Amino acid sequence: MKKLWTNISAVMISKIIRIVLMLISAILVSRYFGPAGKGIFALIATLPILIVNLGNLGITNANIFLVSKEKQDERNIFYNSFWLGLALSVFFVIIFILILNTNSKIFFGTLERSYILMIVAITPFVLMESFFQGILTGKKDFKTFNVGQIISYSLIVAGVIIGKIFFDLNIYYVVILTSLSLIAPCIIYFFVLLKQFGLKWHFDLCLLKQEFVFGFRAYLASVMTYLILRSDIYLVNYFLEVKDVGLYSVAVNFSDTLLLIANAVAVVLFPQIIGNLDIGLRTMLKAARLVSLSTFLAVIVSYVFARPAINTLFGVKFYESLPSLYILIPASFFWALTIIMSLYLASKGFPWITVWIWLPGLMLNILINIIFIPRFGLIVAPSASLISYLLTFCLHFYYISKYDKIKIREVMVPYKQELTDAFCYIIKIIKN
Repeated sequence: MKKLWTNISAVMISKIIRIVLMLISAILVSRYFGPAGKGIFALIATLPILIVNLGNLGITNANIFLVSKEKQDERNIFYNSFWLGLALSVFFVIIFILILNTNSKIFFGTLERSYILMIVAITPFVLMESFFQGILTGKKDFKTFNVGQIISYSLIVAGVIIGKIFFDLNIYYVVILTSLSLIAPCIIYFFVLLKQFGLKWHFDLCLLKQEFVFGFRAYLASVMTYLILRSDIYLVNYFLEVKDVGLYSVAVNFSDTLLLIANAVAVVLFPQIIGNLDIGLRTMLKAARLVSLSTFLAVIVSYVFARPAINTLFGVKFYESLPSLYILIPASFFWALTIIMSLYLASKGFPWITVWIWLPGLMLNILINIIFIPRFGLIVAPSASLISYLLTFCLHFYYISKYDKIKIREVMVPYKQELTDAFCYIIKIIKN
């Protein structure tokens, strides 16, 4: 258990650094280019991730699952990931070319063609990065994982500052810089794994079948999860303007910060639960209670400091982001707990009910956005997120409580001893 929390602390620190760097890059772009420039920057950074979530076939989660359980397959899992990733990348490029030559607005909204080409160039690297991340997470190689988490936005921040000081900084420069920086984690992960396993033409079809058996259901759940989280940004881009995307992305960036602890716990907890299924429920509940407390405290702080933070960091041009942020803050609390509960269900091999459990929230989110964004504008997007996050949380809790007979306080309220242990552990980290 000590090693578990040490790994969580290390991942959390890397995620804190990453979020700080993302925030700095967002502030710099927002200050220099306003809401429209921030909107372009947000789409360049998030659209490749959407495409990867739609097309990774669940291989990322399957890699975590199989590496955690089958240590002898690590080499073949790497070979499969590389060659399959290469084939899928070619497929994506062909699809992009077809979209660009027909009606690009369906997927890319009002984004200019030059920016779309940057997304096309980034996507294969982001896809391969996700496959390699699964292997590293399954191996519990969090040192390499953490380096990859930090490097891309470190390069973006450094590049924007250098561009402002020495060159004529413009949004095209920022887009090119962002594109080059986002491929860096893939390159780092590849060479680390290449050094361990080498590379040869070898494709294990039996292993691929195992990956698809687990991965397909994980893929469906992952797609629906991501669409619940991010479909609103793309619908805002489709129905409104890039400026509105910029305003809304600021609120999303802040609310994502509240998920820091939950995401850090998730990275470390999933392979831990898979390797210790007999105590999986107890481990999940303990993690959920601590995530509940820490996220609740972060929610309170966010409400107090949201307005001065927006004013100080982004300026008065982004005050229109505040209503969206105030709605997304409580939504993030429910989503943080959903992240932890979903790991427990995933460790059981993704039974079909745990896949379709995401569907009601997704459908409700998309329907509310499509029907009401054209009528009422930007405020609809965070409202739809709050409703869908709450519904998804309730469905996850209902399913687990039905079979494992847990109560809501076991998910949300930490025990006295857990609070004492957590406090002592934090003090120990500070002293060290």
